[in-house]
Amino acid sequence: LSGQIINIPADFETIQLGINAANNGDTILVDTGIYTENINFSGKNIKLLSHFIISMDTNLIHQTIIDGDSAGSVISIVSGEDSTAQLYGFTIRNGADSLGGGIKIINSSLKIGNCIITENIAYREGGGIYCSNSVPYISFSSISYNHISTVELGNSYGAGVCLLNSEGAITDSDIKGNSLLSGSFFEGGGIYYHNSNTILENLVISNNFAHAGGGIHTSLNTEYATTFKNLKVSNNHAVLGGGILTVIPNNNTSSIAIVNSLFENNYVGGGGQGGGAFCLGDKTIFTNCSFVNNTGGEGGLYVSIDSEVHLLNTILTNNSPSELYIQYHEPGQSSGKSYLSYCNLYPNGVSGEVGSVYYIEGNINAEPWFVNTGDFPYMLNDESPCVNTGIPDTTGLVLPEKDLANNTRFYGGRIDMGAYENQNVWIGISESSDIQLSIEPNPFHNETFIRF
Repeated sequence: LSGQIINIPADFETIQLGINAANNGDTILVDTGIYTENINFSGKNIKLLSHFIISMDTNLIHQTIIDGDSAGSVISIVSGEDSTAQLYGFTIRNGADSLGGGIKIINSSLKIGNCIITENIAYREGGGIYCSNSVPYISFSSISYNHISTVELGNSYGAGVCLLNSEGAITDSDIKGNSLLSGSFFEGGGIYYHNSNTILENLVISNNFAHAGGGIHTSLNTEYATTFKNLKVSNNHAVLGGGILTVIPNNNTSSIAIVNSLFENNYVGGGGQGGGAFCLGDKTIFTNCSFVNNTGGEGGLYVSIDSEVHLLNTILTNNSPSELYIQYHEPGQSSGKSYLSYCNLYPNGVSGEVGSVYYIEGNINAEPWFVNTGDFPYMLNDESPCVNTGIPDTTGLVLPEKDLANNTRFYGGRIDMGAYENQNVWIGISESSDIQLSIEPNPFHNETFIRF
């Protein structure tokens, strides 16, 4: 803790009164309770902390509540605050505003950690969190059950998080159950991501709903090379792109790379397309991803006209009705294209304009043999044909150190296909009369050493 420490409610009855009395660098330490107020940092670079930061008792996060009483954003950071402004250890709930029902960040920065942002409403953008031209750093938090309830004309965006022209990072967090309450066309159930370069890493994005991009909706109109890593995108629902929808206009050098991520059990309804993903435009790259059990529309991964999708070390299996669909093009249009290297598509294959799928090298069509049990059912069985059959040379690939089960990503001499790295290595020994084996101890019990 730094600067002057202002204790709430011992020193001031409300959090806002404590902020009003604070200077840059001060700490406002809030005891447990329900604080019904709408807070504005007023340009002050201060730390707003619950007692969780002292004891690390997560129960205190649930017991230290800032309730917006549907009277505006619960917390507003709109006066140029920098990254030394911090918010840790609170439940933020019951805010309601056009922009950012829970937290609104405009032309500013804020570090958010170990918070629960829940049951907030935006009438246009950012039910849980709204960021515009800002640099948010969000970690170890839950952004859940926030909503868009449109009462204003036009489309609406981001029931969980809305990122516009922003940077920063969202890591190690859950984004779940965010959806539309009422209104017209709505994009980005979990996250709406527009012209931003915000890091998304180690996120669970589940049970969100939107018309377009149930889990994530990305749209890049300017020159960005964006990478998302270690995402688990599951049980999201949309009309276009149940798990994720990517939009990059043609003749744009932007790209989206999605690495080491799982898309499972996402679905589209209402005659939509792309249960796992819908890709429109140039250029989306999936590396070491797994698409499993995504349903509806035209397949697990839908490639629209005038689009380019690259798949590397990726598994698509049991997606219905097909693993990969390439949209038919009309005269005057360009076909979508998909380039596959070291991928496994099984059993439903490719449909649509199949001539626009380019199999570069190392691709297979085989049962991937997942373990199908435990916390990580899509880990590879020791006998899976996807073990040690990824690209032999990973030079230049931006891969995380850990897979989705927090195991070493590169193991056994060659990377596996999919989002999980098998941790057992089978070594074959060719026949030779010159090999001598010794086993110690003999007989062995709990463990043994084999030397040759």
